[in-house]
Amino acid sequence: MSTAASVRIDRSGDALRIADRVTGQMYALGVPTSASSTDPVERTDEFPAPVDRTVTLSTDRIDLPEPMFCWLHDADGELIHAIEEDPFRGDLSGPAGGFLELSTLVKTYLRFEEPFAVRGGADGFHVDLGGRAQVTVGARAWHCYPEATIRIDERPRDLMAAVSRFGSSLRTTSPERAYPTLRGHPPAVRVGDGTAFPDGVTEPDTDAELVVPPDPASICAVAPLAYYLPATLTPGDRFAVRCGDEEFVPPGADVASAAAAVLRHCFTLDCFVRSAGIYPTEVVQRRRFEETAAVDLDYAALYEASPAERTARYLRVPFEAVAPHVPPWPTTVVVPPTVRAAEALPGFVVQLATVRAADPPRHTGAAARTRVARAFAGDGTPTRATGVGRDLAAPVVEVPASDSRRTVWAGDGIPLNAVAFRLAGRRHRYDRATAPRTETTGTSVAVVCNDASMAGESEGVPEPLESRPDLEADYSLHRRTTTAQLRRIIERETDYLHFIGHATAEGLECVDGRLDVADVDHSGVRLFCLNACRSFRQGNCSSSRAASAAS
Repeated sequence: MSTAASVRIDRSGDALRIADRVTGQMYALGVPTSASSTDPVERTDEFPAPVDRTVTLSTDRIDLPEPMFCWLHDADGELIHAIEEDPFRGDLSGPAGGFLELSTLVKTYLRFEEPFAVRGGADGFHVDLGGRAQVTVGARAWHCYPEATIRIDERPRDLMAAVSRFGSSLRTTSPERAYPTLRGHPPAVRVGDGTAFPDGVTEPDTDAELVVPPDPASICAVAPLAYYLPATLTPGDRFAVRCGDEEFVPPGADVASAAAAVLRHCFTLDCFVRSAGIYPTEVVQRRRFEETAAVDLDYAALYEASPAERTARYLRVPFEAVAPHVPPWPTTVVVPPTVRAAEALPGFVVQLATVRAADPPRHTGAAARTRVARAFAGDGTPTRATGVGRDLAAPVVEVPASDSRRTVWAGDGIPLNAVAFRLAGRRHRYDRATAPRTETTGTSVAVVCNDASMAGESEGVPEPLESRPDLEADYSLHRRTTTAQLRRIIERETDYLHFIGHATAEGLECVDGRLDVADVDHSGVRLFCLNACRSFRQGNCSSSRAASAAS
């Protein structure tokens, strides 16, 4: 699926529907039934930021959903007014060639050929064109899957070459790269099938380099930074950042700590500097930084600088001046210190996750059961969940703690203190994201509740779906299913399956026995949640059969 194909724009009566076909999110703009529209086309030069698909309307009015934050720009992209009132009440004038940027889950821009007005009042929030005129509508999907695959052999130099090309998927190297919708997904990586780099997957031409020891652990650790700057990798005895003729040795006890510090430092400064561009809205952390740091930054000059020069100027700013303003980091992923760990990297790199390579202690038998029981009990009080220790089918891995909100283990075994990641599930997610999908299909949600005592948990599932007008949800509830019924539900094409009940290593409990997911040949489920104790093995089997995640 191309980037353009991931966006759907179509007419349905008095609505122009705009959808991200991968995430399933959508919303609609109101247009008169008399309005005419062209067929969607791939075009990306109409707006100051990239878009995947556009249509052209001929209309005199466009109704906007409320609440809606949007920004009014002139033809050159300069901000005229930020509409952030809820609800907006008033009138604003826009010039010919100007455009509106809409803050929606599917990023959307409206370019107007003639002068226009944005009005908010008793008859709603809308754009008045003063007569029939042309409007170009452009939409951009969140590129949350790879569009190419790098193939490498199991050699560190090949891994360096692959990581050096991660930045080829960035949609901008300006400070707006701090926005996730302007960071494309890095290419997927396959190890062991020879070395091949697809056309267009190239090393960045930014004059920025990361000097890194040529071992898998160090190379994996710098991958998010190499992607974000972007920078190429070159082997060396110690970690350093080169920007043109300058070299910086950042603080950190090891390569992973130093690379994470540089990434967080540069990301935070990007959030400060991007206000000098087309989004002149300051984040509150910038004001606090200016109040506390003895640093005078020329934001406009930093915004206009080349990526390498901007990085060099960032690294001249003391880390201790920026550190108090770095946001809480969402994810740290711990990977085995091998070249094969590269296959798990791209999906975490796009999140700017901290990457650490480690070979944590593994436990089996009585030692594993003791550690699992302690982890679940916490304060030593026995719980029903401690029964998981009886069903251990893999070694227990003691994953080191991190300073992120979430720690992920991307290796084999059952992790303690971390979330288990399964590469097979990630690949199934990518495959399904790029597979043909019926244009009229919404988001299908199936809830299975096989325990009457937990019925209350199933009743609350529809509520968040009903409050999301951006999701076309098709919801179904199944109670006390048989094994045959549950099998059919799992095999059916479903976006999200939520199972509520009991599980053991032998299967998910049904009214007539247990269904072992390992015995289901195919799963049509994209995402699932097992709300059941002792569900690790069943979740692991679900991931290997096509569902993309387990909980």
